Parts: sequence; structure tokens; C-alpha cells
Amino acid sequence: MDSERIEVREFCANAAKAIVDDIAEGKSNLSREELIDDVEDDCLAQLLVYDKVIPESWKDWGTEVDFIEITVAVSYSDTFRISAENIPATGYSDGMHINVSIPPVKEGNLRPWEELELPLKSEIEISIRHELEHIFQTDFRYFVDRDEYDIVKECELETPMGNYLMTPEEVSAHIMGFDQVSKSREDLLFHIDVLIGEYLQSKHITKSDAILVRSCWHDWIDRNVQILAA
Repeated sequence: MDSERIEVREFCANAAKAIVDDIAEGKSNLSREELIDDVEDDCLAQLLVYDKVIPESWKDWGTEVDFIEITVAVSYSDTFRISAENIPATGYSDGMHINVSIPPVKEGNLRPWEELELPLKSEIEISIRHELEHIFQTDFRYFVDRDEYDIVKECELETPMGNYLMTPEEVSAHIMGFDQVSKSREDLLFHIDVLIGEYLQSKHITKSDAILVRSCWHDWIDRNVQILAA
């Protein structure tokens, strides 16, 4: 694994750990008044913001960005769900926003948190790496300036979601998000199969789309991702 990829992994892992630690402690350091759009959620428990200074070496990749802002909204719900978008809730130009939905953890009851902590950190890492790839695509083109990066197999798909998952920007962002927490090719392909299966089960894509998307993503991995087995 090359040094640049290791540095990116460490950046995402460290950011995810800071977020999870603050969620565990119930911290908030961002008010609703600082958001460009108020969060209309009665279950909102925490609002967090992080200005993550980029490593000096990233500045060699042709960017004027000094830091990446990450905002996080934590809500209590019966379901565990993480989603992300490529604009912080403050409106800052370079960064991302992460929505975290988790069951409430009652004070003094550590067992639910122990069961939640590792999957929460993993999903947040995936989301950070996914959105970071989109930032690389616009502000750090040197990092993704590879002959095969923007090449995606041409396929005819049957659904809007299938077409979305086959755009070059989303192919690379999804794959590199899962690569963040994968130690082998098998790990990476497992994460991909789970996601495609979820889209198929929810009927966002057809069985034909699922087969084509899987084939396309595998092809992109073969040409762009070098994974060392654990």
C-alpha cells in the first residue's frame, strides 16, 4: 500500500475516532444558529464540528485547501443509520456533513455502547472516506490523476439508481469508502455485495442492474485499487 493511501486512511480513521469519542461523551460544540439550514428533528441530541487540518504532503497535490470541515448531527432513533453529504451544515466550501442515527444509550448502561462503538466508527470512516474522495475529485486532482480513474465500463441500466451508481464519481467514491475499512480484496468485495444487495432488496435497482453494477465495480477495482491482505 503506497504512502499516500496510508496517510489518507490515517486521516479518516483519526477523524472518525474523534467523532465517536465525542458522541460517547455526549459533547456538542455547534449550535443550530450556526447552521445554514436548521435541523428540524425533535430527536436531535448533538451537533459537532471539526476543522481537520490536512497533512502538509497533501498540499503537494495541487490544492489551496488548508483544512476540511466535518459537521455531525447525532439523533436518537430505534434504528442505526449513517448518511453523509459533501457540504458541511455550516455551508463551508470544503468538507462534509454526517448524519448519525443511533439508539439512545442510557447513563450507566455500557453494554449497548460497547456493541455500537465499533460498527459506528467503521460506518463513519466509510462515510468520511467516501466524501473525501469527492473532495479529491475537485480540489486534489493530482491524487486521482490516473489513466484508469475516470474509466467506467459502459452498460445499459434499468433504473435511475443504477445509472447513479455507475457514474465515475460515485464508482470511485463508493469503492474507496469501503477500501478504508478493508484489509483484503475479499473484505472490499464483501462490503460491495452488501450495499448492492441492500439496493436490490429495497427495489432501488433491478437484478439486472445489480449484476452490471457489481461487474463494473469489480473491473474498476482491478484497474485502480491495490490491496494488501492482512
